[in-house]
Amino acid sequence: MQNIFHTGKEYIAKSSTEYAVVFIEPEYLLRKAKKMVSEKDLHLLHHLRNDARATITDISKKMDAPITTVFDRMQGVLEKYVERNTSLLNFGRLGLNSHMYVACRVARKSREQFEACIAKHPHINTAAQIGFGGDYLLELITPDQAKAHDVITALEAVFNITKATPFNVTKELKREGILTEKDHIHALNE
Repeated sequence: MQNIFHTGKEYIAKSSTEYAVVFIEPEYLLRKAKKMVSEKDLHLLHHLRNDARATITDISKKMDAPITTVFDRMQGVLEKYVERNTSLLNFGRLGLNSHMYVACRVARKSREQFEACIAKHPHINTAAQIGFGGDYLLELITPDQAKAHDVITALEAVFNITKATPFNVTKELKREGILTEKDHIHALNE
């Protein structure tokens, strides 16, 4: 005989000798996931996202918190949430005036070599595998459309790309915007 009972967060099936979690309520999981980042950490990340070069003194004044508290919290936040520090470039000022995303499908036999190539390619700014299998999305930054066409053509020829669809960026509307506004803190912490 098997009994099922509710603990307030999960349903547990009980036989005479064993217990097994049958179902964990999605709302419970969401509440647990949302509590993973404290509001103070989100405020600190907000200040870092707006000016990563701000001094701890400046941040402590904006947060209305003691410098030592901000310093201690900053160490944990940097270690836990910051993958790496980098600069956002103005590609146009560097003479890189063609900006596009390319969705492509790569044959199974070429995927490993393709991923190794795009990881080192000088004109591919970001790359992600999308969906399942051999679909990729590449962000391509080149001096002009002709160079972009050359890069795509070369990739198609070398890596047996069965389909490549370019999408030209005519106007960038937002880049790296999460946690740059105060209202983002509350939206991410709901």
